Parts: sequence; structure tokens; C-alpha cells
Amino acid sequence: MFALLANGAPAPFLGANAPADELAVWGGCLAVAAVLGGWGLWNVNRPERDTAVGVCLFAAMVLVALATMFAMRRNYERQLEQNRIEREAEERDRERDRGSTR
Repeated sequence: MFALLANGAPAPFLGANAPADELAVWGGCLAVAAVLGGWGLWNVNRPERDTAVGVCLFAAMVLVALATMFAMRRNYERQLEQNRIEREAEERDRERDRGSTR
């Protein structure tokens, strides 16, 4: 929890370094949520479609939340991998420097 507060939360959207398949999943979730939400808002005043409208709007909100959590998790995993690679490079540099001073 302290690391999250110290480093800030990951972005709720995928960055430029995200693979295409992750962008497709994230964009697909948001596109389906937009269609469902649009249909729900278009039909909100039709009493015969009350239940369907409520389900569509709820599903749209859930899809947006899932897409956001997916993006944040992937960004966090990518950052951890980048930190691991940087740490290993620093350790190799230290070992090389230690070996050259002997």
C-alpha cells in the first residue's frame, strides 16, 4: 500500500509501449461498453424496456471497470519487469566494476 502511495497509481489506460493484443482487448471492452451505454441511454424513456436498459447500463459500467483494471494491471506488470531488468543491469555493472578494480 505504501508503494502505491509513494509511486502513484498506474495509469487507467494503456500506454504507447503496450502490445497490440492488449490494446485490442482494452479498446474492445470500451467499445462494447459505449454501444451498450448508448443503447441504454437512447431507450431510457421507454417503459417496456426498463429492465433491458438497466442491464445494459450496468453491463457498460462493469466493462469500463474491467477494462480499467486490465490496463492498470498490465501497466503495473510491465513496470515491474522494467524495474527487474534495470536492477539486473545495475548488478552486472557493479560486478564488472568490482572485477576490474582487482
